Amino acid sequence: MFGSLVIVYPVSHTGGALVLRHGDSEWTFNSAEVLATQQESTLAYVAFFGDVEHEVQEVTSGYRVTVTYNLYSTRASVSRGPARSSTFAQELTTTMQKLLDDPTFLPKGGTLGFCLAHQYAVERERVTGRQEIYDVPLLLKGSDATVIDVCRALGLRVIYRVVVETTVEIDLGGRESWTDVDVHVLLDWIPDLSDEFALEDGLYQYLIGEGGRAVLPAQYAEHFKSGINIKWVVPPEQGARFKTNYAAYGNEPTSDFKYTNLCVLVPIGSFEGERRKAKGTSGSGEEEEDDTNEGGEGSDD
Repeated sequence: MFGSLVIVYPVSHTGGALVLRHGDSEWTFNSAEVLATQQESTLAYVAFFGDVEHEVQEVTSGYRVTVTYNLYSTRASVSRGPARSSTFAQELTTTMQKLLDDPTFLPKGGTLGFCLAHQYAVERERVTGRQEIYDVPLLLKGSDATVIDVCRALGLRVIYRVVVETTVEIDLGGRESWTDVDVHVLLDWIPDLSDEFALEDGLYQYLIGEGGRAVLPAQYAEHFKSGINIKWVVPPEQGARFKTNYAAYGNEPTSDFKYTNLCVLVPIGSFEGERRKAKGTSGSGEEEEDDTNEGGEGSDD
């Protein structure tokens, strides 16, 4: 299910406005006022994405009669074209092009990260039992779709990943120098940790063991053997986060959760290499194998 359609019948009433919220934005659909202004009997309707918070206010008189439909898409029916032109798209294109033309911007290359602003319904894969994310490119909406379209128009590749927020204990050297460090782990599937028995540190090790890659924390990058440097344009805390529950075992069993995001990684070539060669050309921008730089590479400002 990617959204809902609410149809309001032409029954006289007051109140019952539908308030929609997403991020810092809020909209109000007052069906009573809409229907009252119509010369002939008609239906009022509103549709919204599934990750939009919605609230029906109190009906103060009459009856608010509605029918709500859940909206679904299938792999065969989904065909997403380019996002419609918008001020945001134009501004993002101009800004990105200026950065790509700037020899001081990631001169040796690097990776940009955009955490998505919307949530998307992801089905469990029948064979592996994992929640794969290969359908997400077909379901993109709003600003998420615009970011992808702009990157593709500029000839940039896009790589879809899941970001799991966790912690790992590292040794800073010296006596009693172990400390917990917040770290993000990238996966190409959404982990279901409900049946995993993991300590706080064990959760990180589990994710790495399942093919995850650590996003190197800038302050402690040298304490990790491998990982990837990412320049977050939209960091995880600003994206649409959802909770992943898991069982944690310390002195006694507890239930805990970690925040998870969907994100897009955009590899940027070096100024003297790929970017200079690509100037004046356009690429498909389709997703390719994740060959983004590891370790300390790609971290230049």
